[in-house]
Amino acid sequence: MFEKLSQGRHLNQLRLTTKRLISALGEANAQSIAAKLVSEYEKLDDAHVSQFFDFLSADFNPDPAHVQNVAQAYA
Repeated sequence: MFEKLSQGRHLNQLRLTTKRLISALGEANAQSIAAKLVSEYEKLDDAHVSQFFDFLSADFNPDPAHVQNVAQAYA
């Protein structure tokens, strides 16, 4: 049970760290945040790794229709 709670805590920390990395200013700051992100990622089991990639897909994928509209406007 403790391991499951620990995995959930690592996943939540990884989500927060990912958002911080995306908005980070400055190379040194981004490198530090990226190192923390990798450290947290390495602590996840397979189920939580899958949840992390679901989070990335849901929160950071661009809207395909918007991308197509912008590409057409550019062309």
